[in-house]
Amino acid sequence: MVAAELIKKYRKVNGLTQIQMADKLFVTRSLISMWENGARKPEGRNLENLARLLNVDETELLDNNADKEKYKREKERIDKEISEFIDVDGAEVSDADSTELLTAFLNSVSEKDYNVFMSRYFSYRSCREIAEEYGMNESTVRGKLARIRKKLKKFSEKSGKNDREEF
Repeated sequence: MVAAELIKKYRKVNGLTQIQMADKLFVTRSLISMWENGARKPEGRNLENLARLLNVDETELLDNNADKEKYKREKERIDKEISEFIDVDGAEVSDADSTELLTAFLNSVSEKDYNVFMSRYFSYRSCREIAEEYGMNESTVRGKLARIRKKLKKFSEKSGKNDREEF
């Protein structure tokens, strides 16, 4: 069974309409329809959230072994990159706090940096894909992402110090 058919099958098994699934995933009903008819494929966070909602592994919703391997490799790379800026001074941060911090940080960067960051860490796109979209080479994208992560880490550390100073 191809991924599109599985999405539809699991949606029905979970007793969801396309509208209900769209509401839970914060996407449009038309996007759900495109996933189910194979016109589009869920990617990145949408793929993760869809799999979580349907109670299946993300890779089950991918069509072939090449897509599955590509997804696993990119996810591992991204998890490694993210670990650079998530753990600041070993302090645990709640999801709400980290979301607030990330939102504040992303509001402070350029539109291009925002788009590159979101393409990588929200959509799980490869550096090659990002480079092609923005007319850069892969090493430029990797360098840009490294600088953005470094800025985010400094932003996070500064924010943490400011929070501690209030107490």
